[in-house]
Amino acid sequence: NEHLFRDTRVWLSPAGTATPTHYDISHNFFVQIAGQKRVLLFPPQSWQSLYLWPVLHPGALSTQIDITQPLDEEIIRKYPNLASGSAGQHNGSHTTRAFVADMTAGDVLYIPPLWFHQVTAVTDSVSVSVWSPYAASE
Repeated sequence: NEHLFRDTRVWLSPAGTATPTHYDISHNFFVQIAGQKRVLLFPPQSWQSLYLWPVLHPGALSTQIDITQPLDEEIIRKYPNLASGSAGQHNGSHTTRAFVADMTAGDVLYIPPLWFHQVTAVTDSVSVSVWSPYAASE
């Protein structure tokens, strides 16, 4: 049964709904059914500038910061790698080094295992994620 996907989820999202930046340990085929979403993607080597929660924390696969918010002095003081790390920083925002995918109905996005991603519903939307196993995580 290793060739079969292990999990499928349907996401019903009102406009403005956003996920924290996180990573999954499986291959993710993200299908936009209706509406629009914006997906920000960061490669795995960005982990130091994204400030993951500790391993035993309930949010262990997520970052402590909201990468969609503008940088200010307090955030830079608390998270100094944001401004200089691979998350990037430009015009007060640290999302510029992200790969950006603006999804509309019918689009499919492959999100590789261990890639950080943050998803925001631009409009009311319906999406489906199909995860399949990543051999290195088993």
